[in-house]
Amino acid sequence: MSTPARVAITGLGLLCPIGNEPSAILSALREGRSGIRPLTRYSTHHLQSKLAGEVAGYELSGTDQTAAMGVSAARQAWQSAAIQTNRYPSERIGLCVGASGAGLSHDSSSDVFSLRFQPHEQAAAIASSLFITGPVAMFTCASAGSGIAIVHAMNLLRGGYCDLVVAGGAECLSLVNHESMDSMRLCSTGACSPFSGQAGLTVGEGSAFFILERLEDAQTRRARVYAELYSFGVTQDAYDVVAGNPTGEGLARAMLRAMNAAAIQPAAVDWIKANGTSNRDQDTAETLAVKTVFAQAPPLSAIESFIGHANGAAPALGLGLAVLAFCDALVPPTLNFLTPRPGCDLDYVPNEARTSHASHVLANSVGFGGSNIAILTGTPLRSSLSENRTSDLCITGVGVVSPFGIGFEPFIQGLQRGASAIRRVTGWCGESFVGLAGELRAQKASSKLTLLQRFALAAAEEAFASASLTPENCDSSSLGLFVGLCRGSAAARHSYADALINSEARKSISKVVLRMARFTVASILAQRFKLQGYGATVSEGFGGGLHALAHACIHLENSPEEKALLVVAADETGEGPARSLSEMNWLAAGHDGCYLGPYDSQSKGTLLAEGAIVLVVERTAFAKSRGAQIRAHIDGIGLTASPSPAGLSNAIRQALAKSNCTPDKISATYGNGSGIWPHDEAELTALRQVLPQEIPLGCANTCLGFAESTSGLFHVAAALHGLHGNEIFSLDHRRPKVVSGFFPRQLLTAQTEGHRNAAVLLAR
Repeated sequence: MSTPARVAITGLGLLCPIGNEPSAILSALREGRSGIRPLTRYSTHHLQSKLAGEVAGYELSGTDQTAAMGVSAARQAWQSAAIQTNRYPSERIGLCVGASGAGLSHDSSSDVFSLRFQPHEQAAAIASSLFITGPVAMFTCASAGSGIAIVHAMNLLRGGYCDLVVAGGAECLSLVNHESMDSMRLCSTGACSPFSGQAGLTVGEGSAFFILERLEDAQTRRARVYAELYSFGVTQDAYDVVAGNPTGEGLARAMLRAMNAAAIQPAAVDWIKANGTSNRDQDTAETLAVKTVFAQAPPLSAIESFIGHANGAAPALGLGLAVLAFCDALVPPTLNFLTPRPGCDLDYVPNEARTSHASHVLANSVGFGGSNIAILTGTPLRSSLSENRTSDLCITGVGVVSPFGIGFEPFIQGLQRGASAIRRVTGWCGESFVGLAGELRAQKASSKLTLLQRFALAAAEEAFASASLTPENCDSSSLGLFVGLCRGSAAARHSYADALINSEARKSISKVVLRMARFTVASILAQRFKLQGYGATVSEGFGGGLHALAHACIHLENSPEEKALLVVAADETGEGPARSLSEMNWLAAGHDGCYLGPYDSQSKGTLLAEGAIVLVVERTAFAKSRGAQIRAHIDGIGLTASPSPAGLSNAIRQALAKSNCTPDKISATYGNGSGIWPHDEAELTALRQVLPQEIPLGCANTCLGFAESTSGLFHVAAALHGLHGNEIFSLDHRRPKVVSGFFPRQLLTAQTEGHRNAAVLLAR
């Protein structure tokens, strides 16, 4: 155990509808001037809601307007932190970004399969702009996205993975998103009025980024400290795939978690930055949650009445405005406050700001699917936090859906046979060769579930059973999940493309947008298995599953309230993913003799695959206490962001250093092996820079195809077998080969197309 670092906010950058720099924003908060006005970005003639929180005085440019806004706010935060050149090495600087519909600009119908729809591109743009080469994570958790990014940044600092982290989110107004919200009758016809009057949100946009450092480091360099981030609580309702629990029970648990972690009593909280979207059910649930937690509720301010609801950027924007107000001894009002709605009977600071020298502020955020976040912040005058870290983690369960079928055993048996599950498919970019999860595709589908969700559910069923996790031996509130996705549902994306083109189909676009939303994989798993702990979805691109495992370990190390996490990766392939890779000349399709040749310089590209894998990762002490079988110990992880082979080499060295392991002690490795030679060459070079040449390199993709997110965890499943089954699945002149031996320590690596690098070391 070790004492967690205290985290300080030393830089802040904001672009929002009430101003693009602190003095203008504070003036608007103090004077009660809203930034909600008639929308000018696109035509609203066919919409009920014609108002929006639109960023003014800022020129949008580039194909991804969201990324441009994020880069601008992140640079502003960096400048405000006044960080001396070379104060921190670039590999010790991290980046955590949160969003919901990043990349969906208002003209997005022009090319629905473009890579600009991939959220990790936004994080890549910011990392490149600030020359960040440390850990980078892109969270796509609906309206909770940037809140998850901020709390994960705290964990990176407390876990010693970074010395400084840039954290926040950006979201741009999107006609498609606006239409979707409007058609679901979630929008108000006027400006939103949280907790009172007409229910309904107002769409918004903006960007907020923070510079986070250890408080001790900030004080050493005599930096301005806006506030200390004490603690957080993240929970899931496990109530519905989209809607939250109307009782507010999940948000109440999140607030209590945040206060318990900081040893602060409810009576010490001076005011609450409310979620306050003006959604009727969310406003009532939040009121009930506050009443549950506080005997005497503090004032609540709904800042979205100033700026509208900016989806995934909303938590960061709300926290940013709250911190500015806190530093200025100001409690912002809830604007447009009229007659309180039934069930909304607290002090919402109606219409006029107040002066208050607050010490402790609670910032609440709620996202679709029942995600709840409470962040506790305030004056940096507190004593050290209690000891709560542990790096002793293990894997106790595994569930697999692969082109070999449903189950871990069919997966291993297929690899042992050296069989190929890749089949010819016509109609996807002419002709493709694909590893389809045919067994689940052939089953009768529920119209309510996407194939991607069905893959994840089937894998989770097996993972729970193999880990012997039951309600009797694991409280659902201490069980969470970490999902790694690349694209979301391919079929839903195809329907979305049709809806954009077909005016009749466009009427149902709200349902289509929800079906393709990345957060629904996490929310369906939470609902089905009653997972009420932490929940996050990270979108990293190629090898994203291994990145999800690494980030999940960082969270579990630093969050004692969680006993176990489900780590999930899933891919559903189709025409959209095939077209995207074909446009990049990365797809080996449309000619005879197609094969996937990992680490082969003559390879013509990759062949896609699909499926899912779920791992159960636990604190080792908890696993032992319930008598679970430990399949592997997670000895070390490394995360970097750099396009050169040196980036992956550094990630490998980090993982080795975490476990006090030397390169010669590694008995086998599994790489990502996509068959895209520039990527494979970089991976090979990195491995050769660190490890002895004789260490065997395994790869299962020749048999399965390349599942963009899931392949990284398919190789974890192969490694779990090898740790105890004494064999690995290697390559011999393009052919799969089973190598027997003793492999007690295995290294897994994955480099994404966005140049993020992950390394995970497993030990018997």
